[in-house]
Amino acid sequence: MNMVENMLDQAFKKLNPHEHPVLHSDQGWQYRMRRYQNILKGTWY
Repeated sequence: MNMVENMLDQAFKKLNPHEHPVLHSDQGWQYRMRRYQNILKGTWY
């Protein structure tokens, strides 16, 4: 999960405030984890 978190952190740092990307997933285990979902909610909401 650390690798996924690092990837998200790097991606968020590159986004401009007005950008709202669509995140596509392959429905792997990390995408179902509550921690992953909370990271996205905390960043985009």
